Amino acid sequence: MDADLIARHVETSAALIDLTIPPDYRDGVLRYFGIAADLAALVMAHPLTPADETASVFVPVSPLASAPSVTSTAAVPR
Repeated sequence: MDADLIARHVETSAALIDLTIPPDYRDGVLRYFGIAADLAALVMAHPLTPADETASVFVPVSPLASAPSVTSTAAVPR
């Protein structure tokens, strides 16, 4: 997205939800919206296949290096 399109989108979206963006914050809001748009473009650049189904169950994984794999049913050591 170019800078003008980002600015129009942010201004229009803010107006739709009656959000006032103070002038001191406008540049930061536009900068971060641009970052979000760039990240979205990276994600959208990778097409999904039928193998990319959503998971039926979310199983949180411990950040510990010694944690068992996601497929393990063993308890996570504490």
